[in-house]
Parts: sequence; C-alpha cells; structure tokens
Amino acid sequence: MLQQMILFDTLKHKLSHGGIYIVEDIPISNLKPWYDKMKKEEKPRYNYIFIDLREHRKTSDNILMVYKNGERIRI
Repeated sequence: MLQQMILFDTLKHKLSHGGIYIVEDIPISNLKPWYDKMKKEEKPRYNYIFIDLREHRKTSDNILMVYKNGERIRI
C-alpha cells in the first residue's frame, strides 16, 4: 500500500486536466487508509471514487480507486 500511495503522490500532479489515475488491487484491509488519504486530498479540482469488484472475482483485493483531475467522474 505504501508504494501505491507514494506513486500516486508522485504522479497525480503530472495528470492533464481530465486525466485519470487508477489504483488497482486494493485489499479491503487497506481501504480505510486510502479513503482517509483521499479525503485529505479532496480539493475542488479533484474527484475520486472507489469501485468494489470483489464480488465479480471472489478475491479480497479487487477494489479500485479511480481519480480524475479537474472533472467529475461519471459512471
């Protein structure tokens, strides 16, 4: 998890307006730290969602975090 967060912190500033960054394979045990981190990151130009895909693949680490710079995420 730490490596994922460091890489996210390093690369998020390089995203173009409307650029998307996806973190995959977040285990349920690491979801709260990611959620807490993203709440601190929240600014008017930042948008993110968590997508739980565990039911589809029957694994405990199949959660995605999708971050979009400058635009709303539409599902």
